[in-house]
Order: sequence, then C-alpha cells, then structure tokens
Amino acid sequence: MDSDHDDLIDPADPEYEMNVAEWYQAKVNTPRPGDDAPVQITKRQALKISAIMGAVVYG
Repeated sequence: MDSDHDDLIDPADPEYEMNVAEWYQAKVNTPRPGDDAPVQITKRQALKISAIMGAVVYG
C-alpha cells in the first residue's frame, strides 16, 4: 500500500467488517476534552446497580 494510505481499511480484507467495527469503536470511545476520568466497577457493583435499576423500572 502507499504510505499515504496506510490507515485505510482494505475492503478486500477477509476481516473487513471486524476492522471497520474496531476502528469505529476506537473513534467513538476515545476520551474527549471535558470527559470525566473513566471509572471501573466490580462485577458485584454492576450487579447491584442492575438490580436497583430493575427494581426502579418494575416498581
């Protein structure tokens, strides 16, 4: 490939769809100015939050 176009995704590549999806996620999930710092939670915390949200939804 031409060095000016190394970042392009080749449609003939067998993994084209995966490459496009990975590129899109990297583009969308990139932190932007003003974003809060990422927060990590444990699986247990996620389950608690899910249970609370479910209780709120179903009354």
